[in-house]
Amino acid sequence: MTINWEKIEAGTLIFTAASLPIGLAPANLGLGVGMLLVIRKLLVDSTTRKLIVGGITVPLLLYLGMYLTATVFSKYQVNIAGFFEDKWVVSAYFVALGLSGSLVIMTRALVIQIISGSVIAAYAILQFITGYDIIRAKELEPISGGYMALGLFSHHLTYGGVALIIFVIALTCLLFSKPKNYRNYLIFMTTVSGIGLVVSYARSAILGLGAAFLIFFLTASSKMKLVLVGSAVVGVIGMLVVMPGMSDRFMKTFKGGDESETTRIRLWQTSAAMIGDHPMLGVGQSNFLYLFEKYKVPGYYDNHSHPHNDMITIAVDGGILTLLCFIGMWIVFFFKGTKLVLKLPHDSQKRWILLSGMAVAGSILVAGQFQNYLADAEVANMVWFSVGIMFGLNSTTNTSISDW
Repeated sequence: MTINWEKIEAGTLIFTAASLPIGLAPANLGLGVGMLLVIRKLLVDSTTRKLIVGGITVPLLLYLGMYLTATVFSKYQVNIAGFFEDKWVVSAYFVALGLSGSLVIMTRALVIQIISGSVIAAYAILQFITGYDIIRAKELEPISGGYMALGLFSHHLTYGGVALIIFVIALTCLLFSKPKNYRNYLIFMTTVSGIGLVVSYARSAILGLGAAFLIFFLTASSKMKLVLVGSAVVGVIGMLVVMPGMSDRFMKTFKGGDESETTRIRLWQTSAAMIGDHPMLGVGQSNFLYLFEKYKVPGYYDNHSHPHNDMITIAVDGGILTLLCFIGMWIVFFFKGTKLVLKLPHDSQKRWILLSGMAVAGSILVAGQFQNYLADAEVANMVWFSVGIMFGLNSTTNTSISDW
């Protein structure tokens, strides 16, 4: 019996895409099987080897190598197992890149991910209204006008990061693809996922949305730019009017005392002290909490498990050299992504997938200035999957999908 590897790879890609917004258990199952399939392809297919080397693979491996070096040569406890566990999220990039076989399959995977994420958003909206998590049999934190939704996750910020990505992908598809038969369904899912993001009360994720809108604005037609600006203004006003608790959370930034954002600033000051003593290679993976008492700036902390900033966390763990590798990797990403977008005609179905990858990365990088999203496995898995799908377009020759 002949094994149809293409169908197995397509099924695995789609299963993984659908699983990522749900949780780590199904996502890791898809990523584990996907990595085995990618390794098989690398052994038998020279085209796949060329594809994997493309994208941002080289700067990504340089960044990971520098991070691992900093961890190995740490003056403190060396947590190699923690490093590989933490960086397993990057497997989503290789799975999406290696298993992207055709434009039809890639589009289907992203649309199914939107559907999956929209279902979770609908559940989050139910949580917001009822104040109850049925799955965990848990009452949720009340906030002015409703309750803080968690989706299927244990923390509202994790759900906020996932909801941000789903909304960005859905919105990109709605704005830049040509969904002839499914446009009304896509409008509905985009609306639901957008409300899901808002009811997470994740301020950092909502701020990150600004980066996605900037990318949309820069690539949109003149007519679409007016629509984007108008929608953004109406959306912000509507959110603050309908959900007064959200405006309270944003105003908390400017309040004094323990309830203000001075708690986060103290985390950043503590991190700066660690970096100052270990500038080149940092303190090693997962040692922030271990050294916190030694370096902490006096004052109130509501949470001190990490610096609440992706880039500061990298500088603490891996030093300035690792941070420079990280920044360089994303410079290459946006440079290559921009070149690919400019090469495509405006009616190409590839274009929306490229823009969604760039918008997802941009929004999470901005949101990550106020929260550790790239160290949050559920969120990071989806970021790396979007990046991999984006560069997987290099393996396709299709430019349109007639039945889409």
